[in-house]
Amino acid sequence: MLSPLAEDIHHFLRVHGAMKESSGRIGSFWRLGDVSIGVADEMEPDSLEWRSVLERAAAALGRQPLEVAREIRSQFVDSAMLRAAKDVVIEGSIPLDAGVRLIASAKGMLRASATTSQRPRSHIAGGYSLIGDRLTKQARLGHTIQGSYIIPILMPLPRPEEEETRAPTFDGMSVYRTAFEPAERRVMRTFAEALSAVDRGLIQPGVEPRAQQVNDVVAAGVSLEFVSALSDVVSSEFVNTFSATFNWAGGVKAPSSLLRETIEISHDSVEILEMAARHLKTTRIHLEETVTGPIVQVRFLPGDAFGEVSIQTIRSGRRVEVHARIREPAVAEALEWMRSARTILAAGRIRRQAGKPLLIDEPTRLLPIEETYLYTQ
Repeated sequence: MLSPLAEDIHHFLRVHGAMKESSGRIGSFWRLGDVSIGVADEMEPDSLEWRSVLERAAAALGRQPLEVAREIRSQFVDSAMLRAAKDVVIEGSIPLDAGVRLIASAKGMLRASATTSQRPRSHIAGGYSLIGDRLTKQARLGHTIQGSYIIPILMPLPRPEEEETRAPTFDGMSVYRTAFEPAERRVMRTFAEALSAVDRGLIQPGVEPRAQQVNDVVAAGVSLEFVSALSDVVSSEFVNTFSATFNWAGGVKAPSSLLRETIEISHDSVEILEMAARHLKTTRIHLEETVTGPIVQVRFLPGDAFGEVSIQTIRSGRRVEVHARIREPAVAEALEWMRSARTILAAGRIRRQAGKPLLIDEPTRLLPIEETYLYTQ
């Protein structure tokens, strides 16, 4: 029986390409590059065995032991580093009003994202998802970072269920499959995508948002409640810029590289945010039968005119896979989307088949979600 720390070390070593050489009654030996690393089954922090693992893994990776320790301990934690800044402040502090707004807005945006991660909603209107609220309560508030006023929002993740595999079937069909996205990651990903959609789809165009623009960002997880929480912090007279940097747990495949940049929303954006909020409250959002989520499987038979992708999504509070047929030339692109963990939007009539997966025979749209609103720039 492995201790939790030993399990974390095993996963860290596998992620970095280490191979298990042997195992015995009290532990195992791993090969990482040219270095052999012994891992006891019962491992405790600050023990001699723990320090030995850190030193040998650091030597193999060309890094410092403390850096390796941080990565092992945080490999199943997503974080959002939130900052409310103004040019003239005392280093390491912000006015109390701005700090209170920052924390309240962070909670509001995360809670709204948890609900829209279950189903896109333009106006939650008090109807928050019970599942989403349970996931929100798992989030933690980290310590502010020395030298600037940054608040980390931490979301612990479960270990992944499986790794990417490729297996030919009896009829010669190739099947590529990757790990499911944990529900906790879906919440943090929706938070990042909603903030990116507000910035790229509503603010950067620099004009009053049209109904279609608002419609497109709703599919990415934006809601009235999300925009209102964001507007509340950037409207403070003590805030010039709100920014968020998302750090994805190293032990779970990170979402698209498009979500790894810092997103900044300036105080000058308040007017556009207020206009968008009015649209979200009063405009009826028309979403055709749409699913969003990562691709977890690609199937195709060489020489066939069609392949099939499986998109992990949420329906009626349950994790499901919705299959969509694609033409053969799109298979390679779909594989790339799966491997880079892009969030996909698929639209079309969903067909229910007894004893078979949900299926979209002819998608009217099948593309990475950010491409639904980037044209507005």
